[in-house]
Amino acid sequence: KYIVTFVPNGGYMDEADERQEVKYDMTATEPPIIPPVSAERIITLDGWYTESQSDTHTDKCRKWDFDNDAVVQDVTLYAWWNETAPVASYQEEKEPAVIFATLSEAVQYANMRTGGTLKLLQDCVSEEAVSYVFRNDVTIDLNDKILSADNASGPVISAVGADLTVEGGMNGTGSIINTAGADAEVISTSDYTKELRIASGRFKGDIVYSNVPEGKKPNGNI
Repeated sequence: KYIVTFVPNGGYMDEADERQEVKYDMTATEPPIIPPVSAERIITLDGWYTESQSDTHTDKCRKWDFDNDAVVQDVTLYAWWNETAPVASYQEEKEPAVIFATLSEAVQYANMRTGGTLKLLQDCVSEEAVSYVFRNDVTIDLNDKILSADNASGPVISAVGADLTVEGGMNGTGSIINTAGADAEVISTSDYTKELRIASGRFKGDIVYSNVPEGKKPNGNI
């Protein structure tokens, strides 16, 4: 038997998973690993490589294929990580912000919580039926855009029982824009007791209300 050693490179693994005994010409099993924790970046596993991610790599460095690479000698494999900027964050009062790689993940998380704020951190695409947010305030920042996917059939952002603030308008910077193929309003609110506030700018798309008394309009420049 040969020994396959796994180096987590900042990730977390059980000590028992860091070494595997593998028979000659058999394949190793990819071990479970938890990514390093970061408050500012989304970190995901790229894969296991034959050289350290921090090293100057030789021509022999390659990503290990657990389905096809047979073990014929002792080998050490190193975890490599990808880092990307988060798309959105969710924060409750006096709690640290939780960051997300996609708007869909952020909305799903927010809808299991209450009383926090969902904030867009960079431009992103809103897929179909992911952007409904219940009981949490939503802020779209001045410099960021949400682009609705071509197949979107519902609102790009719909705040239910919470305030929805668009800082920077809906056209140009700070935009929420419907694509030509999207059969959807841009933003909507179903609770007229909450505020749909447009800080500045112009719209591209529709604003839809339900259960809103006549004369109730969003504040700000439309």
